[in-house]
Amino acid sequence: MELSINNLAVIIAVVINLSFRSGRVPEQWLRAVVTPVPKILQSLQLADFRPISVAPILSRIAEKLIATKWLRPAIPPESIADQFAFKQTGSTTCGIEYLMHHITRMVEDNAYVQ
Repeated sequence: MELSINNLAVIIAVVINLSFRSGRVPEQWLRAVVTPVPKILQSLQLADFRPISVAPILSRIAEKLIATKWLRPAIPPESIADQFAFKQTGSTTCGIEYLMHHITRMVEDNAYVQ
């Protein structure tokens, strides 16, 4: 039997739905490969490294489904107005732009900020 993309999608959907229905996460989804990446050229101690973790793709897909279907609708938009990580359009760049905009306004409008 040839495995097509549609067959694979059905298998993935069944596995994720079984996990959701049972309320259990497969043990393999709880493991990630963590690679230490140096922050500086001469890395001598543990604090000189940043951990980069690669989680299993099925756990990432399930996490995205849960966030989209249940978490985001449950959070009132006004409670995360100044957050960028939990928004679909959020990014580090948006956060920096937001911060710079407010700092610039404070410098322009407030005599005590110089």
